[in-house]
Amino acid sequence: MRARALLVFGLLAAVVFGPVSARAKALELTTAFELSQEPLSTEKIWNLDPEERNPHRQRWVLHRQVRLKGLEARALSAGSFGVRAGLLESLARGYLRPEGPWYRPWTEFPCTAEPQEWFAQQDGTRTAIEEGGKAWSKLLRKQLLALELKLERVRESSDSAAIRRALMIYEEWLKALEAEWREISRGELRRAEWRAYQEAAVRSGLCRQGGVGRLTAAGAVRPPRWEALMESPGAGRPAASPTPPPWKPLVRAPARRWDGVFSVRLTVVIGAKSLTGQFLLDSAAPKSILSPAWLSSQGMLPALVEVPGAPLEKARLTGLSGLGPRGWVDHARLSGHELELTEFVIYDVDLFGPPKHLSSCCDGILGQDFLQKFVVELRPGPPAEVLLWPREGFRSPREGDIWAEASLGNEVPESRCEVRSEADPFGSAGSRRFERVGWGTGVTEPLLAGAGAARVLEGRKAVAGWSVECGSRIIARQVALHAGLRAGPTARRRELTGVDLVAGIPFLARGPVVFDLPHGRIWFSQEAISSPVLDNRSGLETVFELRRGERRLIVRAIRPNSRAETLRKAGLRPGMLIEQLDSRLVEEMDQWEVDQRMAGAYGDEVTLQWSERKRAKIVPFKVRDRE
Repeated sequence: MRARALLVFGLLAAVVFGPVSARAKALELTTAFELSQEPLSTEKIWNLDPEERNPHRQRWVLHRQVRLKGLEARALSAGSFGVRAGLLESLARGYLRPEGPWYRPWTEFPCTAEPQEWFAQQDGTRTAIEEGGKAWSKLLRKQLLALELKLERVRESSDSAAIRRALMIYEEWLKALEAEWREISRGELRRAEWRAYQEAAVRSGLCRQGGVGRLTAAGAVRPPRWEALMESPGAGRPAASPTPPPWKPLVRAPARRWDGVFSVRLTVVIGAKSLTGQFLLDSAAPKSILSPAWLSSQGMLPALVEVPGAPLEKARLTGLSGLGPRGWVDHARLSGHELELTEFVIYDVDLFGPPKHLSSCCDGILGQDFLQKFVVELRPGPPAEVLLWPREGFRSPREGDIWAEASLGNEVPESRCEVRSEADPFGSAGSRRFERVGWGTGVTEPLLAGAGAARVLEGRKAVAGWSVECGSRIIARQVALHAGLRAGPTARRRELTGVDLVAGIPFLARGPVVFDLPHGRIWFSQEAISSPVLDNRSGLETVFELRRGERRLIVRAIRPNSRAETLRKAGLRPGMLIEQLDSRLVEEMDQWEVDQRMAGAYGDEVTLQWSERKRAKIVPFKVRDRE
């Protein structure tokens, strides 16, 4: 129901610099509202409101154009310059969804005091748009004086510097205005719409008044799943010029895996310099991140990227959070494709390093602001790839893929799926069950307890035997549920809020998976659904260590009564060095790849080589039985 309108501001074609020393006159405001007859679609929301987090859930949009007119420099005393402006002009245009699944019949009205996001009527939505137009005009009048006072305080040494400072102040004012509007559209307008539904339901006899401000009904109404409230997959693709199957991706970017997490080579352009670095895909990061250490190593001062005067922003990614300045780049390109991604948070993201890994990572993060603008496919390979698909009218190019509705929640994209224990691992009557599932591309555990399930494990590190069902399809069985997320260099644990459980990259990347957040979907391939979550259960535990300045793969343990007992019988012992796996030097691998081989990702049998009495010993090792 909530909507965020696109703020477009413009100045007069010519900015006049005049030596006017008189006090600037008051800034005038004009506002206008109109209701568009053009029907609203998810694709249209991208153009009207490109930063909307869940366009598939929006029933209306108030598209707002704001223009500051007559901005000019004025001479002050002592050779300083200020600014003045004559007019702030606003045009708000409302757009409404046509008849469709996003509107529900009165027989489904739940008669609750609190608004239910899934229920709406077209007449009520139209009323909300009109009230939104009034609320927007009221908000502008309320905040006009704050803008006027800030512009009045501008003092610079030149007329051009004064204008630049004024434009930065205006942009920050628009951002603050947008944040307040977001709260109004989410709260006040939706509550007003809901009160109108309540009153109509009481008048019609559908609901009866009970208690103070609370409505009750004869029978409980079961809310529909969000899948039933959305456009069908592929809706919106232009019929006049359809793209013939198979659709061609916009970008096919080679990827590197760090503990299983995908990273790509991204180029950012700052002025005349092009910088290329390794950027991790993390769906827990609301905003993409640039590392200040990487900028410095490339000869770019981080201060030159920062937006002057902008407040610090919260930088968040899987396991870490903090504050960092806002940064601005001219362009960001992935394999030559322009991403329309220019704003980043400047924050240190040195997450992976030797000896566990061959080199250090990462130079930055691609977060939700990237994922919500594109259809992004992760292909585990080998070789691993990240693909960007055309957004308009997208549906998975593979036959048989299934999807679950996914919205951008508090920390990660989330879905309403059923997750339950297939056995009862807790020793109590009945099985545990959860519904709010997050999708975490930066989470290295297959299934992780969020805030909603933190007490379930009761101190256990992991509990096996969980299944995940989305849209009446079971997409995984026998998944281990882990207790908490290990966060960064402080080695502390924390919970992910807003969801019960988070499915991490070992769960997601069993096969190709598509994040289609612009349409509110995540697509699972049949390969991913039918594949188990790979885990090293061979009984051989290894670790990379630095010995005499070189990375060496050390046997940490051989678990008793495991498959690895055959290696013990062949002479392998804890503390010994493994030199090759499948005729490949282990110095060329990361710990994650070693564990994947031991889990059977490259075949049911792995060949190990180590030295014994200065002679190479080569032993085949069966890591799992064929399923």
